[in-house]
Amino acid sequence: MATACSTPRWLQRVLLLLLSAGTVHARQTCIPVNTTIQLERADCQECTAVNTTTCAGHCITWDLNSPLEFLLPATAPNNHVCTYGRVSYRRALLRGCPRGSDPALLYPVAEECRCSACDWRTTDCTDRSLEPGYCRGGGGGGRMV
Repeated sequence: MATACSTPRWLQRVLLLLLSAGTVHARQTCIPVNTTIQLERADCQECTAVNTTTCAGHCITWDLNSPLEFLLPATAPNNHVCTYGRVSYRRALLRGCPRGSDPALLYPVAEECRCSACDWRTTDCTDRSLEPGYCRGGGGGGRMV
């Protein structure tokens, strides 16, 4: 039997969730990782493989599916992905480009990564994207730069 001073069980669960979110945040593993990607351009004959860093890891996500989302904004869904925090760009020269065209292409290098909402303008937010080693054109695996 509940007394006038006791906290309802559902509120205890919400408070526990909110408190644990702060401690779990420190255990997220969203970090730059070494990877090889294929660079290509429609007017060039070959793919070029380069070593770079991309963001990978786990970000805490939750959705209570509760009417509380409207009453307590802190319980709203948190659908974060591991994405770029700070990016630099490097230059690679593609082979097999037409004479007179600039064979240079810039590619991203993850300097820092963070968990945040996915920005559809700069990030592939799908769960089934092309692999970083995928190459549409000729050249197969590409040469390493």
